[in-house]
Amino acid sequence: MFRLLTPRLAGLLAASLTAWLALFAAPAQAIPLFARQTGMQCSACHVGFPELNTFGRQFKLMGYTLGTRQTIPLAVMAIAGTNRISDNTTGIAPLPKNGDFALQAASLFTGGKITDHAGAFVQWTYNNLAGPDANNNYYGHSGIDNTDIRYTQRWSSKDQDLIWGLTLHNAPGVQDVWNSVPAWMFPYMSPALAVNANPSGAGDDPTFLDSQPRVTGLGTYAFLNNNWYGELTLYRSSDGVFSVLRAGDT
Repeated sequence: MFRLLTPRLAGLLAASLTAWLALFAAPAQAIPLFARQTGMQCSACHVGFPELNTFGRQFKLMGYTLGTRQTIPLAVMAIAGTNRISDNTTGIAPLPKNGDFALQAASLFTGGKITDHAGAFVQWTYNNLAGPDANNNYYGHSGIDNTDIRYTQRWSSKDQDLIWGLTLHNAPGVQDVWNSVPAWMFPYMSPALAVNANPSGAGDDPTFLDSQPRVTGLGTYAFLNNNWYGELTLYRSSDGVFSVLRAGDT
């Protein structure tokens, strides 16, 4: 039992259990699909999931193509957690489902190497705590999550090394290899049941990046000599042929 005095502490101390499950794979701590494809430990690409190291950034820039294409390119993830607040003296309503252990979300991953020059990262997520209905009962909802499809080429000589490519993705920042925008920024995952750290709502108007809309992003990028990186991405509504990039979005 925790004695929590503020909603912020409630969110920070809420316990969250993350379980990674892979099909036909050894235990992993990132995307088991990529671990199987490359035959490498997750630490080869990550300094702590989902943060990428130098090799991990190169793997993504090369379109997830390193290694051997998998016959069944699938992996799954489940997130469960519990929150509890006692002796609440703040006057703020207690956490929803206070003290209950609940499945927060489950994701199915696919993608990896498609050809020598094309690959993908595709995530479909079921959110078991999408929100309460009029009777304060929680309901679930599923839809496409972070998705990034790439075509890449690499040109190398004695003195120069250039990686360039195209990326088609469904949210601003999903394609970012430095995790510098909200799609991949800390805290990565947070307890869905935790009370808002800012109950007043002041200052909560999201920017375009913060809101993570399901849009269609088409960009081109180049990485020269492991030092110089440039990218140009344009965004539009995900309708027509691109509506698959917001499947399940409401």
